[in-house]
Amino acid sequence: MKIFSLLFLLLSSITFNLYAEEVSKDVSISLSAFNEVGGEHSGLEISVLGDITDTFSGRFSGVLYTGINKAKVDRLFAGYSVTGYLHFGNKYINPYFGLGLFLGETFNCSAFEEENETCEEDFVIAAYPEFGISFNLQNIFIYPYVRRYFDSNSHASTVNAYGLHVGIKF
Repeated sequence: MKIFSLLFLLLSSITFNLYAEEVSKDVSISLSAFNEVGGEHSGLEISVLGDITDTFSGRFSGVLYTGINKAKVDRLFAGYSVTGYLHFGNKYINPYFGLGLFLGETFNCSAFEEENETCEEDFVIAAYPEFGISFNLQNIFIYPYVRRYFDSNSHASTVNAYGLHVGIKF
């Protein structure tokens, strides 16, 4: 799984570098927190966002989240997500719809488990649609959003979550 994660990071890096060359304005950094409606998943993201066209934007995020897996065990996951989203291009209030992909793995093993090679890390992949509204106040933006995760490691086949991004444009 670590090779798969490294491959994902490499491809994401190449994609983001190509994407960054196309983005000449409105590059932003944001922090986000999200939570499942039922409370079994929550997380934090740090993201880089940018407009690719007047109505299409992209986001690359480092994500840390907790969630209960199929065995009902609470696990801590870390990974990356990539999201592309369509919006109306409005200046102050801008609704959007996006699709994203998260890849990550747990890092809950103790030093003893790793030393004795008894550690069983979980890999997770999740796809999600995202709906939100961006409120832009000069260089600061705030946008609440909702997501529906289709998660390979969840106790349920789908998980609904809500969150809030707060960021600054450069």
